[in-house]
Amino acid sequence: MKIETLNLITAIISIMGLLLVIIGWVVASKIATKQVERQTKIMMDYEVYKNILSQVNNIINAIAHFSSGIDTHTKKMASLLNEKHSGDAISTERNYELIELWKTETESITMSGYKIEESIIDFMRSLDMSGTNFHSNTEVYKALQIVQKDASDAINSIILKWINLNLDGTTVPQYDNLKIDTQRDMKHVRALGDCIEDVLKLVFNDTLAQSTKIKKVINLNEHRKIITLAGLVDKRFG
Repeated sequence: MKIETLNLITAIISIMGLLLVIIGWVVASKIATKQVERQTKIMMDYEVYKNILSQVNNIINAIAHFSSGIDTHTKKMASLLNEKHSGDAISTERNYELIELWKTETESITMSGYKIEESIIDFMRSLDMSGTNFHSNTEVYKALQIVQKDASDAINSIILKWINLNLDGTTVPQYDNLKIDTQRDMKHVRALGDCIEDVLKLVFNDTLAQSTKIKKVINLNEHRKIITLAGLVDKRFG
């Protein structure tokens, strides 16, 4: 009888041990699965952010190139117009050279401007399809659309002004007004760069903030157009 009781206790202990092993394996498996899922999500979020970051850098570089080109262009056109209206006789050959210079410079800023527009369109398409919380129906995306349209209108305004420049008929006051108009339009183009960086911070917070324990902050005290989770905020005059 004692042997049977001992065997029964041994069997129960064995079964309990087996159950504990199974339970431990199930728990470990669930933990491992969650860990893999977490690591997979972090990797996917990192790839999303890396792609957005790359496109943002392309846009920022395109804006910087366009801005630099505009500064150079206005100076060269001033020099060109001064030569055209200096009162000195200009040979036919030199006049042709000046016209070709104007064409080359104008084509350069035109291509730079269109590069910005292409880059921002690609960026917005990627943002919409990125899987983040900033698809086309969100306030962030709608705010970006507004800023993008303002920048696009400004770029086309700048290009048209310089394409339609009359080398023979443009006076000094007209050139000065053209330069002022160009500088005003460039503010909208630069605002695009600022707002794109706002969106990049929001994307970081949506993807990597939890895993990195870092949160990007948008300075709402800056006097400019700002994109927040609630949409576009215009702090230029306040």
